[in-house]
Amino acid sequence: MGILACCLTVFAQPVSFNGENLTIGQAFARIEAQTGYRFAYNSAGLDTSREVYLDYRNADVIVVVNDILSGTGYRGVIDGDYIIISPAVQQDDERAAAVTGTVRDVNGQPVIGAAVIQSGTSNGVMTDDQGRFSIEVPDNSVLEVSSLGYRTVSLSVSPGGRL
Repeated sequence: MGILACCLTVFAQPVSFNGENLTIGQAFARIEAQTGYRFAYNSAGLDTSREVYLDYRNADVIVVVNDILSGTGYRGVIDGDYIIISPAVQQDDERAAAVTGTVRDVNGQPVIGAAVIQSGTSNGVMTDDQGRFSIEVPDNSVLEVSSLGYRTVSLSVSPGGRL
């Protein structure tokens, strides 16, 4: 039995702003119009009325998004057609824990190749042929488990790596 490993290269789209003062919400709308990406974030936590100054020419979209979010405690990552905005992880102050588990469907069958990703980061793994995974994340992280044809599930990691 073999394991297939591959690499995925994501090419982000460029964005431009002409020395403008915009709210974060307006900036997000302009980025959506320029790129086709959609933003996903908790509107109760992020102050989208905060003003930012933007002056970029054909800059990488994720660089611009993270500059916009500078000082807010949030960061953005690209996931497919979405830019996911979530709280930035401050790993200097947090202890990492190995989290292991098995992803199963409603019938108890293992889900092979499910993505297990630390929310708001690119830290992720795929389940093996038995649905098992192991990932190292800081305490109090959120893991998102997703697979084609299944509903995405978010799980909180307690201190010591417990789900």
